[in-house]
Amino acid sequence: MEEMVIWEQHTVTLSKDPHRGFGFAVSGGRDRPNRTTGDTAVFVSDVVSGGPAMGQLQKKDHIVMVNGLSMENVPSSVAIQTLKTCGKIANITLKRPKKIHLPVSKSSPGSPAVPRHYDSDEEYRLHRSQDDLDHSQGYDGDSSSERSSGHQRDEHRQHRLVSRSQGRHCSFGQDGDTNGLALVSGFKRLPCQDVPMKPITSVLVKQKQNEEYGLKLGSQLFIKHIVESGLAAKGNSLQEGDLILKINGVASQDMSLAETQQLIEQTEGILTLLILRDHRQFLVNIPDVDSQSDSSRMDDISDIDSELSHPPSPEASPRSPAAARTKSPCPQGRVCLQEAGEWLGDTRSCCVTGYSTNSRVVQFVKAKSVGLRLTGGNDVGIFVSSVQEGSLADSQGVQEGDQILQVNDTSFQNMTREEAVEYLMALPPGEEVTLWIQSKQDIYRKMVSSNVGDSFYIRTHFDFEKDTPSGLSFVRGDVFHVLDTMYRGRLGSWLAVRMGRDLQEQEKGIIPNRSRAEQIASLESVLKATSGANPSGARAEFWKLRGLRGAKKMLRKSREDLSALTKQGHYPPYERVVLKEASFKRPVVILGPIADIAVQKLSRELPELFEIAPSVPRDGASSKVIKLDSVRQIAEKNKHALLDITPSAVERLNYVQYYPVVVFCEPESRQGIKAMRQWLAPDSRKSSRRLYAQANKMKKYCSHLFTATISLSGSGNAWYEQIQDIVRTQQSQPVWTTAEQVQGTGSLWQGLRRFTRARDDSDHNEGYEWGPATDV
Repeated sequence: MEEMVIWEQHTVTLSKDPHRGFGFAVSGGRDRPNRTTGDTAVFVSDVVSGGPAMGQLQKKDHIVMVNGLSMENVPSSVAIQTLKTCGKIANITLKRPKKIHLPVSKSSPGSPAVPRHYDSDEEYRLHRSQDDLDHSQGYDGDSSSERSSGHQRDEHRQHRLVSRSQGRHCSFGQDGDTNGLALVSGFKRLPCQDVPMKPITSVLVKQKQNEEYGLKLGSQLFIKHIVESGLAAKGNSLQEGDLILKINGVASQDMSLAETQQLIEQTEGILTLLILRDHRQFLVNIPDVDSQSDSSRMDDISDIDSELSHPPSPEASPRSPAAARTKSPCPQGRVCLQEAGEWLGDTRSCCVTGYSTNSRVVQFVKAKSVGLRLTGGNDVGIFVSSVQEGSLADSQGVQEGDQILQVNDTSFQNMTREEAVEYLMALPPGEEVTLWIQSKQDIYRKMVSSNVGDSFYIRTHFDFEKDTPSGLSFVRGDVFHVLDTMYRGRLGSWLAVRMGRDLQEQEKGIIPNRSRAEQIASLESVLKATSGANPSGARAEFWKLRGLRGAKKMLRKSREDLSALTKQGHYPPYERVVLKEASFKRPVVILGPIADIAVQKLSRELPELFEIAPSVPRDGASSKVIKLDSVRQIAEKNKHALLDITPSAVERLNYVQYYPVVVFCEPESRQGIKAMRQWLAPDSRKSSRRLYAQANKMKKYCSHLFTATISLSGSGNAWYEQIQDIVRTQQSQPVWTTAEQVQGTGSLWQGLRRFTRARDDSDHNEGYEWGPATDV
């Protein structure tokens, strides 16, 4: 027997301990690859004894995914921040090596069975190719979406590689190349067939009404064709058959062609693809189906996928309930849905809906209300929690636990509970309502028990003072994690958690919903437009230079400018944001009494990393400004632009998505400033008293803009090293950025990452009612 080490995949759920956290440490990552193999995987470096991870995680386990976010080829800081921000529950997908025993290859009967161990999937894949074996390699993951309502998912299910010892031989190409597919979370190899590459027809007919089909469907994007005149052909880095794993940083698993097209259209001339080379080119070598066969209408995969986002055709609508109960034989080439007791057209028309085969359609006329009570949210889907007895929805068989996939021509997927309720309430009485629903009792029960529903992040663009004890006050630029868009089951308020600068959740409370926020923001603009500033006298001008009165006036003016900027930039009161890693070198702003010295020192000693952004005269004025185009040009050189700007300009940069790294140099005393400047810049004549006063005002009124603060106490160049460390660290960390392109602004960002967090019944939720389901 020959011993080999393969990789198993496991999914574990950990609950955070108040004192020990999740109880394990990670290492590795793109910035800390394995010195021997160059592997960039994030792996478990230590497990705390007695902690939550004890018995579930092991040293050297590779972290593949955390709460649905891929951890492959990411810096270690991203993995650490993701674990910090995933709340009290972490669903972790991991890979673990396992030894298996295989018969010795016939080509070398005399060779001893030497154990092998491969440190990475890529190394394992390459060694398999060298073995020249014709056994298939597969990956039986469980990441595709559930397609059967009766399928119970085990949270600790193990996902195993298909062993080569199964004894099945496949021929996927003329050259016999068996270079397998490296393990990538969420992606599967199609299993090998015992017959040659020829389509087969399989008909599943239910014998009982509650019988399940017992299968799950997944999809995989791949390059089907490359146009010779296009950029892909000129670059020579892409080939037909390449599997698309990520598009601009977004995992493409189970993504429809319509979603893919929308994502590509959002790019700004730069398309970044993470691919996996399929040397067997299995997908592009799928033969065309014979036109005489029953499956001839399935001969073009792209045509079918491209229709998934279209509204269902009228032909796919069910007939009367009486007809639906009539059992009919299943014609060949049709999909039989025994729940409805009838066939709903051919396979292609069924796929037009974009939903799995156990979904069903119900139709009724809306009375005074729809007669449904809804729960859930954008994080888990919209579900029916109860049905009004005797309503038309009740007569059509709508039940508790049904997920609403679509209503009329509007998809309910990724819709918040508030949006779903408002949509159904807006339907006029007497209008026909068509519901696409799917029974998902297991998911519904888990959702109810875990209090999950809505989950998304917003950034505020107006100031608000709380009006209730449970409310939260905020200013422009605050970020919140919205957990429930219908607090206590009523419209008007959202339950949210404030996010700190360390990406940790802070206090929880109530904030106005979107419609109330729009009213408050509009009122704020009107009040500021009607109220004029009092003219300043000579004494006021004196205090403007010497005291806090001027600082308050400058702060008020800055707030007014920001309000106008928000209006001009078409920013909504609440902006959807996500955590993203910068794809460009972020600009750097240094504030404090030695800012000018630090900027010159960085540009002079590290010209390959930093460059001072030039200032140009303002049109028709003596003052100078820094053009955004200058910042962009420096970023294109893969350098940090050093900016000499005011705190107000920092906020403007954040609004236009340049996200500068702002370092505040905090002085210890006026004498310390004087001594430091005499040492670093003996020719400087700036007043230490004035610099100290400015630094104190800046700390008091603008600290919300600071990315980091360093102390100028002591001697030496410690402050200089700290600035470099801060810039280096912040460049590799994700920041909050808009989830969608803001009208009227240019973005240098590419790709999206979505974070969701499961909530548990713990003290973190104590004192807050997650809200009953809502009647519509």
